Amino acid sequence: MRGFRKELKEITKVIHDNAVKKGFWSKEVSLGTELMRIVTELGEALEADRKGHRASELWDPLDRANQRNPDSFIANFITYRKDTLEDELADAFIMLMSLVGELGIDLAKHVEAKIIFNSLRPPLHGKLY
Repeated sequence: MRGFRKELKEITKVIHDNAVKKGFWSKEVSLGTELMRIVTELGEALEADRKGHRASELWDPLDRANQRNPDSFIANFITYRKDTLEDELADAFIMLMSLVGELGIDLAKHVEAKIIFNSLRPPLHGKLY
């Protein structure tokens, strides 16, 4: 789990630093507003799934060759990934990690503790569903 904690901290920093660079934390916003923005992305993920919008495997955005031309990357992203379930879940994750970075929370530590806690709980955490 130690590698997980280090990687999540690094991901949080990269995401938060980019959000700051793009002006997302240039003015004070409420925690409630930021949490609802994340919920909104999750709602968009649900709608994408309901419409059957899934990311295409015909184009690999992580292939270095596909990253050389920014205009081509953007066009292909819009064609193969934009507004899909995967895209909206990525948006929610990015927004969550940006918020975590802004608040200075060591989410990795809390996730690891919660994983341990959940592993010690009864099936379905003692609930019917």
